[in-house]
Amino acid sequence: MTGRRKPTAAAMPPAGYRRPEMVSDDGLSVAVVGEAGEDFGRFDFTKVAAPPELMRALVSGFARATGPGGRWKAYSSAREGAQVLRRFAKEVSAANPQIATIGDVTAEVWWGWRTAIEATNRVPGQINLARALLHEVDGLPKTTRPAMNAKALKPPRTYDSYSRAEFKRIRSAARRVVEAAWSRISANSEILARYRAGEDTSGFETLQTRERMWARAEWLAHLIRTGDPPGTTVHSAEVTAANRAAVGVGEDKPLREALFLTGGEVFALMALFVCEWGYNGEVLNSMTGSDTRADDRDLDDPVHLVDLDKPRRGDARHFSNAFSGKRARLWEVAVSVTQPARETLAALGHPTDKLFVAALTPNRTTHPTRLFRTCWSKEHGAHISYWSSAVQVTGDDNHPLPVTLSRLRLSEQALNEKSSQNSDAVSSKVYRYPDPQTHTRARKVVLQGQTDAVDHARVTVRMRTITPQALAAARSDPDGLARELGVDPAKIALLTQGRLNTPAAACLDYHSSPFAAPGEPCAASFLSCLACPNAVATQDHLPRLVALHDALVAISEVVPQPQWQQHYAEHLARLRDLLSQYANDAEIAQARSSAAPSDTDTIEALLRGRLDR
Repeated sequence: MTGRRKPTAAAMPPAGYRRPEMVSDDGLSVAVVGEAGEDFGRFDFTKVAAPPELMRALVSGFARATGPGGRWKAYSSAREGAQVLRRFAKEVSAANPQIATIGDVTAEVWWGWRTAIEATNRVPGQINLARALLHEVDGLPKTTRPAMNAKALKPPRTYDSYSRAEFKRIRSAARRVVEAAWSRISANSEILARYRAGEDTSGFETLQTRERMWARAEWLAHLIRTGDPPGTTVHSAEVTAANRAAVGVGEDKPLREALFLTGGEVFALMALFVCEWGYNGEVLNSMTGSDTRADDRDLDDPVHLVDLDKPRRGDARHFSNAFSGKRARLWEVAVSVTQPARETLAALGHPTDKLFVAALTPNRTTHPTRLFRTCWSKEHGAHISYWSSAVQVTGDDNHPLPVTLSRLRLSEQALNEKSSQNSDAVSSKVYRYPDPQTHTRARKVVLQGQTDAVDHARVTVRMRTITPQALAAARSDPDGLARELGVDPAKIALLTQGRLNTPAAACLDYHSSPFAAPGEPCAASFLSCLACPNAVATQDHLPRLVALHDALVAISEVVPQPQWQQHYAEHLARLRDLLSQYANDAEIAQARSSAAPSDTDTIEALLRGRLDR
């Protein structure tokens, strides 16, 4: 890859302008530009030992993956995609001399390459990268795509969740790190803001370089404009210590930390986000420092609506979370402590809206500025060097405790006993059920659970279910089902015609509700149907019930716990019981995909109105 060019200021293109082609005339190199106009340079594939026609097809797919609307938007993603392209082309060509074009990459070729990768890599992420690349390539044999889409088996997890005490110690340690960084950066940012506003800042400390003395505010203005401290710092230990003290930077720390987070501090901030929300690495890496205030701005307790991106979800990758209470405060701190770095990057011609930005030494970043890091697709050694030496979190065995975001994410779900940014099925199967802490808790409640199960099904969940076979039989002979349900056969005819439907199920006796006075029509929330013996659910109602389940899960992540327990928790518990008895995972997944938008909109509107009070 050639060197990257320094971006120039934006200007209107001349008449007749056409965007330059990404792919070179020979089809073997690609010029890649980031979403914000960053010049990622030209990726050159001319020296790869593979047939030219095969290479042109692969390079064309790479251009789609890194172009407008493509899946690889960050520089690190483009770089890793280029690396796997070179490896795939070289290795399949060497192992299969008959290959000349992409049409020769059969299912057998794919499986041969994949098997070789899995034999030497414990976590074969390159398989997923190659799969993503080939999805963008034209001319691949139809039989190859099904083979390519088979998921790689994940190796057994080599770690368990942190204990509850360890999790609390990690969160407390991360909070101390972030609060110290916020105190340092916010103090300097306030002085800088006063200086820019024309206020008198002469009463603050001064800093000394070999050239001259600098007022603190003037020194900070230079730092945020250039990313580097001004002048050449003197080498006297006393003066260096005084300069650090003047801007609140710790002993033996770079002066740039006056306004910018370090890599370790970004890791601590990410750890807090994982502890609070259970986000995985790809969501953290894609987070931006922008949001929408979803509350009345006159209120003391703000609510921030933040747009998030989870690429592996495909078409459903974009979603939003609402942050309130202490989570809103954490979000505001995160935006505040990283804003100076975003301002500096914009001044240097490399604007970014990424939330997590750190100042690093040149040998630890590939960013064009050689000053900052904005991509956190991998943790690298931050947790090893920083937490082991500076934070020193100890485990329950009193030994130093290695901290990783992936293990924190597992712990957040195992300890809170619910899914976080994934489905209940994934959370249960992949995260919670295999974890020893879940097994320990299960042993304590299993006997009581067996005792309570019958009463819970009989009393708590009183909505009845009708099998597809029973409903089909009732269309020609309603008497049998009428006797089973204890209703008039005319009600069964109305039921089969869908004329007794409620927003989530169906009601057999609207005027004999356990939630209303005798003879009065039912005025209860549709959520109360789950506890009503007059309510029945058929296979036709399953999409609505699954949509209701998903809406309640989304609410559980944003409302305060007292409100959740009072208004929603028991309804979700009933619904989960009902679904577990009535449908398997495949049927629930099918119902989720077939839910009509109008049904989903109705359920969400009813929930926002809180009609279950």
